Amino acid sequence: MREKMITIIEQDFGNQLTIHKYNQYVPKLRDYFIPYVLERNEFDMDLTEVFGKVFNRNSIIQSAVYYIQKNENVSSKSAIDDFLIALNQLFERVLFDKYPNEAVERLAPFATLADEVEVRLNALGVTLKEREAYPPIDQAQFQFIINQVEALNSNNFKAMSIRIVVKLLLLYGLNVDRISSIAVQDYDVIRRVLKIHYHDFTDRVIQLELPFSLVKDLEIYMKLRAEQNFEGLDLLFLKVSGKPVRHDLAHEFLGDVKTAYEKEYGEKIISKNPFTLTGLQKYAIINMILEGMNQSVIIALTGLKEHVINDCQREVDKQSALNRNRYINYKVRGTKTFEMLS
Repeated sequence: MREKMITIIEQDFGNQLTIHKYNQYVPKLRDYFIPYVLERNEFDMDLTEVFGKVFNRNSIIQSAVYYIQKNENVSSKSAIDDFLIALNQLFERVLFDKYPNEAVERLAPFATLADEVEVRLNALGVTLKEREAYPPIDQAQFQFIINQVEALNSNNFKAMSIRIVVKLLLLYGLNVDRISSIAVQDYDVIRRVLKIHYHDFTDRVIQLELPFSLVKDLEIYMKLRAEQNFEGLDLLFLKVSGKPVRHDLAHEFLGDVKTAYEKEYGEKIISKNPFTLTGLQKYAIINMILEGMNQSVIIALTGLKEHVINDCQREVDKQSALNRNRYINYKVRGTKTFEMLS
């Protein structure tokens, strides 16, 4: 089993990756995920049985716990995310095709299980440093990304999927899970409106009036989509395989953009990489805050958690160089209560 898993990870999976991604994902999986599987008695069977039937939610969580406990070099909660992303990529790119497991597929992206991993680590007395927040892209990086997406092949189905998803991230800051759940009927071609359903109230929708660029992109995309073998599939954004788009679609593209940016500007981004899904989402949210949009409205639209919005608010405060005391006093002086007490 060990040799077969090494082949899957190093070759079947590894051959699909850039050198950077290979070094980022493969060692984690080869050196920690394989031993985790081999040491568990419930996995003492053929790989078809392991990944097709036995592997489940608990397996994902426990494999991440194993990685943190066994790897002496990790100290931050971001290591949990890194492992879960690597594992998710392995399943998305290889294992779901080799060993279909609908129950596990529904758990993707695995990074959403990070909180549960933390709970188990805390119960074991393992303490990790807090994550460093991913920074937003700046205006120059935004323009660079736009140039890159516009240069994608408009005759290629996957390329057009990337172009639209990236623009939705930059403009609306949408959670990728929310994008992947958009149905074909949610796009009104005549009115040029995209409906976004509330997470908890699916009968309530936000109707987004799309800019001309996205309308034209969707027009091309819908023609390409019609050429695919997607009969009976209602989701608007799909992979060529017919599966819903996931984080890896834009994630891989942004890795290439980061490399191109570093090459063009001659600067290496070592830490706090802005070329992430979060970096794009934060850029959109910061613009919303600057336009005075209410936090609850932003959360309802994007599907992101409050701490992400709070990060963006702090960035707005920093960018605007606000003197908080002066700002608060200025606002309070404008209230009726202040006037009555004066």
